[in-house]
Parts: sequence; structure tokens; C-alpha cells
Amino acid sequence: MSHQITLADLREEYQKLFDNATIRPDWAEKVKAIADKICSEKSRYNKVQEAIGVPWYVVGIIHNMEASGDFSCHLYNGDPLTGRTYHVPKGRPVSGSPPFTWEESAIDALCYEGLNKWEDWSIPGILFNLEKYNGWGYRMYHPEVKSPYLWSGTSVYSRGKYVADGHFSPTAVSSQVGGAAILKILEKQGELQEATDFATWLEIFPNAEAKLAPFTLVAWKGSNKEPVEVTQTRKTAELVEFLERHNQAKTFTVAKPDKKKPALKEIQVKEPETSKSEVNLDVPYLSQLKNHYEPYTSCLATSAAMCAKFLGVKGKPDERLADEFYLDLVNKHENRFVHDNIVKLLAIYGVSDVFKTNATWQEVKEHLIDGLPIIYSGHLTHSGHCIVIKGFEGDKYRVNDPYGEFFYSGYRTDLTGHNLLYSQKLLSTKSMTGDPNTTWAHFVGKK
Repeated sequence: MSHQITLADLREEYQKLFDNATIRPDWAEKVKAIADKICSEKSRYNKVQEAIGVPWYVVGIIHNMEASGDFSCHLYNGDPLTGRTYHVPKGRPVSGSPPFTWEESAIDALCYEGLNKWEDWSIPGILFNLEKYNGWGYRMYHPEVKSPYLWSGTSVYSRGKYVADGHFSPTAVSSQVGGAAILKILEKQGELQEATDFATWLEIFPNAEAKLAPFTLVAWKGSNKEPVEVTQTRKTAELVEFLERHNQAKTFTVAKPDKKKPALKEIQVKEPETSKSEVNLDVPYLSQLKNHYEPYTSCLATSAAMCAKFLGVKGKPDERLADEFYLDLVNKHENRFVHDNIVKLLAIYGVSDVFKTNATWQEVKEHLIDGLPIIYSGHLTHSGHCIVIKGFEGDKYRVNDPYGEFFYSGYRTDLTGHNLLYSQKLLSTKSMTGDPNTTWAHFVGKK
């Protein structure tokens, strides 16, 4: 393969192989045991998912493949967490001080591989990243063998493996359970249904019968049988709005002429009923880009600092409150991306915080009417982003966005994020839950 390998090249192959693969009977017990072990550590893998958006089960599979599920060593290469890595890649993590928590190391490793920027966590998307993580050697030099890193333990793989770097044996058999085998069990157990439900690819059905007739646009999430949204239009404004709603989708395809068109399906957002039509709390604005520490990834700490200042927290006179929060977490070896750690941190400063992963918009507006702000977490950026909701006007929300102003084409960090209006539809469709009627939210208040 001389060109760069892409998911578009392999999507259909991965899906067909996965659909037809079966667990080998003599491997069934071993595969099930590993899948169960990964599920038993779901809470730890979830912390990584909350931080960078990689599904917990993908984190678990990579952890099993690279480190046999050992939490005492770096995900990179098995080096001890008591220091930085000394095998390739050396000197990781670069930031922070040892000893590292396993979560800190895992987040650093997955970001190093760029998985925090990946969005398509469909079955093909997962298999693509697992094979890429291990390397394209089988596909490039021994295409007769499907990578055992994926398929060992399934009917797709029988023999052939690299027994050392650059040395391939056609008769050697992998004894490691492959990632696809684990995925098959997790899918059967219903564990794969919890991934974020934004569309990952779009499809257009042209109307061959009449040139001026509406065409059908479909938003799909991975290999799911049910689409996220199906709409019909010929209006440019409606097409743009559809593309904006699903701007995290990276693939756009034209349906084959014989493919059946799905039924229309609109995204339904229930408008909350409230006793007030307008609220705008005087929450002070802080820009994360002015933080001394990690300005590009400190949205959660900065949003928490805005809410804390609104509730009367002063902090140290010579330190930005967001930087103070950052140092508090780092000094305690707490992961600053984990929402529960922010809850504990705010409690130290006398601020109550109830973090919900299924908050309704009715609850959000009622909290605002009570005079208290909300920290919202959603897919405003690829890896997730936090802002402060400080009020509403009709079907729009007043927000303080620490990163600037959101546009579907990308953030304008040169603009202020103070007192902006973001629509209900925007925040709903970017919800972490995949359900436009619920969201991740911190309900902050006085203790």
C-alpha cells in the first residue's frame, strides 16, 4: 500500500469480517474471562473516557493488549509508574511528576497516539484504530494473514504472526486474545450501547426520478442499524443546518442506487417549561487561554473557577483561581479531567457540586431560576469542552465560554466568550449523553 491507509478504505472490510466472525469454541472461556475483567474495571476506564472521549471499552481493550490489564505500569510499554518511561517512547508523560497514576499515564499514552482527536467509534472505527495502534505490518507485508492483534481467538485468524520485530513466522500462532474477539463479547453483553451518540458519517440519497425533487440526507453513527437523523430537502439553508448539526461526522458518501432509503427521522428536543422567560446571572468571566498552566485544556477548571468566584470564593491574591485549582489537583495527584475530582475540589472551597450525567434541560433551567449557574460538558470540541451556563432567553442559553466563541466551522479564540447566546439545539445536539434531551451538568451552589 503506497497511499495513506484510511478508515474509508477499510470500513466495509472491517464490518463484514466482524459480522461474520465467531469466537473459536476452544477460546470462548478465555475471551469471556478477559471481557469480564475489562468490565470489572469499567469505573477506572470511564475516568479516561471522561477526560479525552475514548470509549471506556476501547481503553480497556488497549490496556489488555499492551499491558495485560496491569494497573501498576505505563500503558505505553509496561514501564513502572514510579518514573517516566525509559523504553520507547522515552520520558513520558512529559508533564507532572512521578509517581504517576495509571489514569494519568493512560491519558498521556492515548493522546500521544492521537486517539483523543478521533471521533468515529463505530466497530470499523475501533478496529481501524486498534490495527493502526499495533502497526500495519500484516496488512502491508503479509495480507494473507488478518492481524492477530484484532482477530486472534476468532474464526478469522488461524496462524501466522510476527515472533520478533521484522521477523514473521507463517506457522506461529498467537496466544493473545485479539481486540475484535473481546469486542464480540462486549457487544453481545450490550456494553457497546453506551458510546456517545453523535453521527460519525453522512450519506446522501439523490432523487434519480426528478432533478428538482428533494434529496434525502442521513446521519449515521458507525455501524448502527438505526440512523441518528433522516431529513429531506433541496434548500441550501436546510442543508447547511444539517451539516452544522452533524459537524463531527468526517465521512460523506453517496448511497448506492440500489440501497433502500431509510424513513424520515427528525431529532426531537423537548422544550422545558419554566416560570420565567429570561435569566442572566452575573457570573464573572475567565478565559482559559490566560491561564499559566495548560491553557488549551483547562476548560473544566476554568469553568469551575468562574462558578466559585460567583459564589464568593476569593482564592489566593497572587494566583488565578483556575491555576490555583490546577495546582491543587496536580499536587494531590488527581486527574483534572475527571469530573468527580472537580466536585471534591469545589467542596474544599465551600462550594457544593452535584454532577449528573443524565440531567434534563428542565433541571438546568430550574437551577438557573434559583440563581445558580451550571457547568455544561459537551462535544463543542472533538475531545469535549466545558462552559458555564449562566442564564437563558427563550430557547437560547446565556453562557460564559472560556475558550472564546463557538462556530460550527471552529472556535474563534480571538473573540470573547463572555455572555454569549448558544441555542438549545446546539447544546442538545452536542450533548455527551447522545440524547438531546439530557446532558452532563454540574449543579453548583453554596454548601
